[in-house]
Amino acid sequence: MAAREVAVWTVIQARLESKRLPSKVLIDIVGLPLLSRVVQRAELIGYPVCLAIPEGDDELVQRC
Repeated sequence: MAAREVAVWTVIQARLESKRLPSKVLIDIVGLPLLSRVVQRAELIGYPVCLAIPEGDDELVQRC
């Protein structure tokens, strides 16, 4: 029996709407948006990175 290959992904969920801190994922952290920094760190793991964002969050897509 052949070994079954398992696909592993890193999934990051991001949205702009928040009651306590709106647009949190776009806050500048030493020159880069927070979401960009999270993606950079996730890429270090070595698995493909997938961003899950709500439909219609065009600003988020444009900024990152």
